Amino acid sequence: MSQTIVLNDSEIEGDIILPGNLCLFGKISGNVTAKGKVEVKSGAVVTGNISCRELEIGGVVEGNVEA
Repeated sequence: MSQTIVLNDSEIEGDIILPGNLCLFGKISGNVTAKGKVEVKSGAVVTGNISCRELEIGGVVEGNVEA
């Protein structure tokens, strides 16, 4: 399964739909939908909803989650 990495100096505005996993160190303003695992690492921020198969939160999620 593929993995997308968003580095800590990156900021994304808009919804993201992924066929695999997400490892987030940066910031996303929008909804995240992934068919695999989403990891919100320490220092990372999601302002939006997350829908995925498996979720690990070490940072901040400001929205609803469905895993």
